[in-house]
Amino acid sequence: MRTLAASLACLLFLAAPPSRSETGGEPASEEATEEAPPQSPEQEVRTLGDYGIAYTTRALQAGSEFYPFAFVMRRDGAIQRIAPGELPRFPTQIELLQTLEQGFADAAVKDKYRAVAIVADVVIAMPDGRESEAIQLALEHREGFCRNVFYPYTLSKEGTLNFDEPLSGKRTGKIFTACN
Repeated sequence: MRTLAASLACLLFLAAPPSRSETGGEPASEEATEEAPPQSPEQEVRTLGDYGIAYTTRALQAGSEFYPFAFVMRRDGAIQRIAPGELPRFPTQIELLQTLEQGFADAAVKDKYRAVAIVADVVIAMPDGRESEAIQLALEHREGFCRNVFYPYTLSKEGTLNFDEPLSGKRTGKIFTACN
């Protein structure tokens, strides 16, 4: 098992996670964060992934569950967290993921976003055959950089979050067609 810092330094997200209050707190339908300086497509999705990992780490350590949500980089470089708000009937995780993907795909046609990171709490099959809870980052950039990154984790009763080695692979674009 690795700590979050060791996992992050080991694979993908080398930038320091944000400490701004916008990456934590109660989900909102749309919440502005900050503008990011111009970066490569890979760096832009990694930045969004950093925000997603920081938010989910705090939620899990606080003993909270979370529903799928996303961090997006708008066309102007501003970063926003988009999460479910008040709904009369809360959809299943699969329905929510499909709704997020379809909404972002519709927005991508209108050129609203440069990059999207959808974050979900999932169960995955590990290479050794066991199952593990994991944080999934579904990363897509309009210029064709698309990856799925999974951070398998265990959470102790004391709230200590430990990560196994991250797993990643190519993602078929569900938002940006340049990924295909």
